[in-house]
Amino acid sequence: MSEQKKETILVTGTSGGIGYPVAKRLAEEQHQQPSYNVVGFDRKAPSYPSPSAECLHVDLTKEKSLRRGLQAIRDLHGDRIASVIHLAAYDDFSGAASPLYDKVTVQGTRQLLQLLQEEDFNVEQFIFCPGSRSLYTMSSYQRRLAA
Repeated sequence: MSEQKKETILVTGTSGGIGYPVAKRLAEEQHQQPSYNVVGFDRKAPSYPSPSAECLHVDLTKEKSLRRGLQAIRDLHGDRIASVIHLAAYDDFSGAASPLYDKVTVQGTRQLLQLLQEEDFNVEQFIFCPGSRSLYTMSSYQRRLAA
């Protein structure tokens, strides 16, 4: 009987406060019952990388770096990505306009989506949570709805 190919999950922002625990949890779950590959993209390495996740140094603001990361996924796991969990973002909580927010969160996301399409990746699901501010905004929004 042939072995079925494992699904791939890509998590961006794996050194961040949200991305690191997400990638770690997914890697721990797959370590117990291997059914998918967890690949992390981040511009810096996590302090304590999970042994079950592949962490690649990828800067979403640099096209060459992003292409290299996507090529690594293709070489290792093929062109099908079950889920992209896009958590890489710039957030400073000040509320002021920031060129880094535009460069990382807006342009980096645009470039990621564009290259996934250009490189003919088959992406089943794309989840985008642009930084922790959106989590706080959502919870305060939900509180207002409940009132």
